[in-house]
Amino acid sequence: MVDNHNGVDFILLEFPSPIQLTSITNTWQWYNTNLSVAAFKNTFSTSNLNTLTLKELAESAIFKASYLNTGAHYSFASNNSLTPSDITQVSSQYWLIGAYNAVFNSANCSKNCPTTVNGLKFGSITTTKTTTTPTPTPVPTPGTLSLFAVVLLGLSLHKRRKAK
Repeated sequence: MVDNHNGVDFILLEFPSPIQLTSITNTWQWYNTNLSVAAFKNTFSTSNLNTLTLKELAESAIFKASYLNTGAHYSFASNNSLTPSDITQVSSQYWLIGAYNAVFNSANCSKNCPTTVNGLKFGSITTTKTTTTPTPTPVPTPGTLSLFAVVLLGLSLHKRRKAK
């Protein structure tokens, strides 16, 4: 369970390879189901987490957004975000998810900014593994032809030697 009552609660998710967040299922809520999400570089270090403020942590994110009324099951593609953001294009190994916090809303909301207490229990988080197409390695044509010619020469010499 995470909430924003008398402090901040976030869950840091680490995956073996970059993924995209697809949806979240909340199994319990306390007041509202507003949440904040941030993605970090794949070289993210947890060693300095105790020295960073939440604002500094949010500023170091490669993506951050706050989502309103996520309800029981929420698809991030619906983009009910306080900021114009497209989470569906973001891949990361490190995702921070928690109850709503204004520092993750880069639009600096005023009227639309939720001020009520939020508490959530995440039942599941659906992800999509991002597949990266391997970069083809170019084969140098002259080198390949030279190697082929050397092999043919070697075979012909071997055949001549055997015939003698």
